[in-house]
Amino acid sequence: MLRKITQIAKTLDTLSAKNLHFNARLPVTLHVLKKLNNYEYLVQIGTKTLQTTSYKPLVIGQKYWGQMNNDRFSNIVLSNITPQPKALAIVQISMLDSITLQETLASQKPFAALGEFVISQMQNTHSKEEFQYLGFVLLGLGQKVLNISFEDKGKKPCLLQIKGDKQILIFRAIMPTLGIIGGMISFIDSLHPRLRLDIKTNFESTLWLLEQNLKSLGGFDEVSLRHDAKLKVLFETQEDNLLNLRG
Repeated sequence: MLRKITQIAKTLDTLSAKNLHFNARLPVTLHVLKKLNNYEYLVQIGTKTLQTTSYKPLVIGQKYWGQMNNDRFSNIVLSNITPQPKALAIVQISMLDSITLQETLASQKPFAALGEFVISQMQNTHSKEEFQYLGFVLLGLGQKVLNISFEDKGKKPCLLQIKGDKQILIFRAIMPTLGIIGGMISFIDSLHPRLRLDIKTNFESTLWLLEQNLKSLGGFDEVSLRHDAKLKVLFETQEDNLLNLRG
């Protein structure tokens, strides 16, 4: 099932890269720089700094997902604003690759084995950011959640979170260009064994994109898609906990 989740992550990445025309409707990452007045903010989107309107209060310095539209006066208005998980800001591409995962998960005590591997990597980190990310991965293992970093086609860091057992795997793909994609892969063992995929997205535009490309999510006997604006990540930790690891 881990191979299936990796396949889904790659499919999501490919869809976000290929649908350039549709990307205008997909969520964008915005960094709030300054509040100008009651509803006006200065935000950074990519390499551009824009003045925009948000009727939802925004936190200075926070990163959000949002969708951009123009009002009747051609002003840029943000909608469907959702805070990005702080974990996305600390993701580092690590040595925890698919080969290491396959070998380690095959052991009798996979989480303990992965924990030992992460600790060994922490002892050889070259930056505070790398140490912080591996500390996040280690704390996640303590909650039986596996965090895997990967890059999308635009070289933007993404995070894949996994938990479950041999019958059911629950996952979250956290991607700058698609938002949060949550799902569950379940093996229905009956007279006619089936592999079922249930997917939820926190943006309707991402859901629409997946619905138009169901064939790309091959290998499943049943597929269900739905929108969930309140979709959450599987694991998130406070920055203080990460700093305490070094102490």
